[in-house]
Amino acid sequence: MAESQARIEMLNKRNFEIWKLQMEAVLIKNDRFTYLSEVAPPPEPKEAYGSWKIEDSKTKADLILCIQPIELNLVKYCLTAKDMWETLESTYLSKGPARKTNLLKSLL
Repeated sequence: MAESQARIEMLNKRNFEIWKLQMEAVLIKNDRFTYLSEVAPPPEPKEAYGSWKIEDSKTKADLILCIQPIELNLVKYCLTAKDMWETLESTYLSKGPARKTNLLKSLL
């Protein structure tokens, strides 16, 4: 993962869409993307939950290591990688006037 992370610019307020695309590719490559989707919910049997939690924590770590420190407050209380991903999407993929204003500012 470290090699792949070196090529990804850390998430900031202006690069979410590109960051998301690159992060998805890295997580798919490392067999961790399912922890961001409904495909890998926490399993019921206690034995399976332990290994799921370890893999989910590794996925959370991958995300955290690719986010600017100033942006980490958004996700510091998220319990799962999926929660982190959804929080970032809802924050940066807004479709209202504020998002349009931010896009226009980034072009100037």
